[in-house]
Amino acid sequence: MFLPDTAIKNEKDDKLNRAWFSKSLGEQILKFGDNDSKVIAIYGDWGKGKTSILNIAISHIENTTKEWEKEEKPIIFRFNPWNFSEQEDLLFTFLRQLFSAVNHRLPVTKKNFQEQINKLAGALGAFGKIPVAGVPLTATSKAINLIVPEESLENLRAKIDEYFIDLKSKIIIVIDDIDRLTENEIRQIFQLIKINADFPNTVYLTAFDRTVVEEALTTKQGVSGRDYLEKIVQVGFDIPVIEQDRINDFLFSNLNKILESVEMKYWDITRWGNLFFSSLGKLFTSIRGVKRFLNSLEFNFQLVSGEVNPIDFI
Repeated sequence: MFLPDTAIKNEKDDKLNRAWFSKSLGEQILKFGDNDSKVIAIYGDWGKGKTSILNIAISHIENTTKEWEKEEKPIIFRFNPWNFSEQEDLLFTFLRQLFSAVNHRLPVTKKNFQEQINKLAGALGAFGKIPVAGVPLTATSKAINLIVPEESLENLRAKIDEYFIDLKSKIIIVIDDIDRLTENEIRQIFQLIKINADFPNTVYLTAFDRTVVEEALTTKQGVSGRDYLEKIVQVGFDIPVIEQDRINDFLFSNLNKILESVEMKYWDITRWGNLFFSSLGKLFTSIRGVKRFLNSLEFNFQLVSGEVNPIDFI
């Protein structure tokens, strides 16, 4: 019995009664006005289930809209900054992948969207450009100068806004595990969001440990990371507190499987209860922590079963 440390994908695997929160989040995203742009943040400590909440919310959105017309279904774009080194230009990479996600939904008459994205990337200082037919990907400042037009950044943004409005569907941009990046990468991600957060019909759905991110965004010049974050995030949620009884149920049910071969004469129920509820139980505060403990226990207990008291060993 190995318990993988992976996030759940949908509500049928929800053991912590979080599906109601995730589905409500998905419903609110679908109810945002047609041209609204929002940045939503899910706050929670490491191992508390943020990714699972995101997955259930996205799964609910997909199930709710599966009968919709194709052009009206939300475009779900998962951007994973972990796939790129700190040296790579996240803004360029983001715009390239955003183009890929959106392009197939645009009418034929709007196919020069790629050209406008290239120009925006150049104007914003992205050191590369989306390759077009017959033109290789390049990352030189000289090449960038060739694609930056004389028109203002405001005009470029206005043109691209028209494309997003014409989509007739929301673009849901999911960025998870931001708190696992380096401080410099965290700052880059929020600069990226700040630059692109007002595209029409876009919803950024992010998840991170708020304390970690605020510390990374705080500058030596005294700019508060909390203030900076609040200027970007319009809607923030702390993930629901996990009911301790649910964590305990998960722990006990799997302990029973590991210890099923232990004879009851070696298991003092009163002693176990006293130990668990007075001290041991306080150590288990997340499903991730429980899984790590159970995997370690199962492997090691097989080596000493029959030689040590199981309660002592736990």
